[in-house]
Amino acid sequence: MTPLIAITDLAIDYPNGIESVRALDGTSLAIGEGEAVALVGESGSGKSTLALALAGGLPASARRVGGDATWRGRSLFSMSADDRRAFRRAELGFVAQDPHGALDPTMRVGRQLLHVLERAPDRKNAEMLFEQHFARVGLRDPQRIARSYPHELSGGMAQRVGIALALANRPALLIADEPTAALDATLRQQILTLIRQLCRETGASLLLITHDLEAAETYVDRIAVMLRGRVVEDGAAARVFHRPTHDYTRSLLAS
Repeated sequence: MTPLIAITDLAIDYPNGIESVRALDGTSLAIGEGEAVALVGESGSGKSTLALALAGGLPASARRVGGDATWRGRSLFSMSADDRRAFRRAELGFVAQDPHGALDPTMRVGRQLLHVLERAPDRKNAEMLFEQHFARVGLRDPQRIARSYPHELSGGMAQRVGIALALANRPALLIADEPTAALDATLRQQILTLIRQLCRETGASLLLITHDLEAAETYVDRIAVMLRGRVVEDGAAARVFHRPTHDYTRSLLAS
């Protein structure tokens, strides 16, 4: 069966003066339909570069020097700019680390939702959309949230809004890049539980990028471990967590 998304020997360079930094160095990873995969590893291992490569968010200076990433068998890197934008809008949801930084500070939250949905409904239909999407992520008083600017929301509320926006078009894949890094311990558990629950409800696959192996074991089916731009271990979450085969995975668990 063709995976939803498949990364094969992907290599990405960032320019650094005369030389280049190899951020991804032959990375391979596949995610199936409805599967939840955690990508773990220390800072600088290439996790976020991989996520940005899939989302088309790499800086213009980044260079793909090898490998490929395919979506339902079609190369992401061979898509035209218009096709890539359509792919991001229809198929991909992205939840960022910084819940406030991911929202437009100049625009009310409700207008941002309508912008994602590409709708300009009348007031009654807009209120129904706010109830549907904001209440779904556990936000009380969705109409008040819709009237708010991002700076008027707490970190947990802003992250729930970000999740609502990411899932508004029912994407086939949700990428969550350290989605709880800016939140306290209690909110971390709530947000990760919410993300997993909503992915199950919508049938979306999940790529969760995190430093937290314990959280990864709890919320995903598989764990892939990255070291210096490569996936060095990939397996069922319980197996990787309790019976790791790579020395680096053992060191991550020990730390």
